[in-house]
Amino acid sequence: MKKSSEFRILRIISLVVLLAGAIGSFYLTLREGRNDKSVLEIILFLFWVISPFLALFIASSISKRWADSTRVTVYILMLVITPFSLISYSGALKLPGMSPAFVFLIVPPLTWLLMAIAIPIAESFSRKKTRKEKG
Repeated sequence: MKKSSEFRILRIISLVVLLAGAIGSFYLTLREGRNDKSVLEIILFLFWVISPFLALFIASSISKRWADSTRVTVYILMLVITPFSLISYSGALKLPGMSPAFVFLIVPPLTWLLMAIAIPIAESFSRKKTRKEKG
């Protein structure tokens, strides 16, 4: 019972953080693109920037069938990727001479890469653990 409630609390916190991050990223993208003349470009950037948040939300939704360690990995990714994205989009990590658009281009694939590495690794460890427990 305790384990279930801990998962529920972690999931709720992760989803709240993820939603706040998606809204914040959406806002920061609009703010950065406010002087852009191309509405299509802004829309494409918005979808690009929001895509990791949407992927994590979907992963969280279908993770109920996954091993506990994989579910926890998804929740931790939500808690790590969200502040990283917001800090990046805010300009706090901007290097001299770096185009503001570069951050909005590079952060989503970095987060996708992190997800593509972390989730399969967690699932692999979970399968190995299950095989050891079965004998």
